[in-house]
Amino acid sequence: MEPIDIYADEHLMEQVWDNLLTNAIRYSEPKGKIVVTCAREGDYAIVSIPDRGIGIPEDALEKVKERFYRVDASRSSQSSGLGLAIVAEIIERHGAEFEIESELGKGTTVTVKLPNS
Repeated sequence: MEPIDIYADEHLMEQVWDNLLTNAIRYSEPKGKIVVTCAREGDYAIVSIPDRGIGIPEDALEKVKERFYRVDASRSSQSSGLGLAIVAEIIERHGAEFEIESELGKGTTVTVKLPNS
C-alpha cells in the first residue's frame, strides 16, 4: 500500500482496525480471503475491508452500528454487540465516514473514509 498520512488518535484507530478485521475473520468461511486496501482519493484516505463471509441482511445494515444489536441472537456468545457501535463513534469523532455494504451468503465490505492530514 502506498504511504498515506492521516491525523488521528493512534490507539482509537487501532481499536477500529482490530474490530473490523476481527469481524471479517469471525464471519468469513474457514480459510476465507480478506484483502485490505488503502488508497488516496482527493483529500481522503479510503480503507476498504471486504470479506467473503455470511453477509448481513439489508434491513440490519444500519442497525449493526447500534449498541448491543446483533444480527443473530444465537451468536450472542461471539460478541457483545458493541464493536461496530464503538467503531462508528470513533470514526465520527475523527470527522470520517464509515459504510457497510453486504449481500447474504456473499460477504461484506466495510469502507472507512478518513480525511488526509
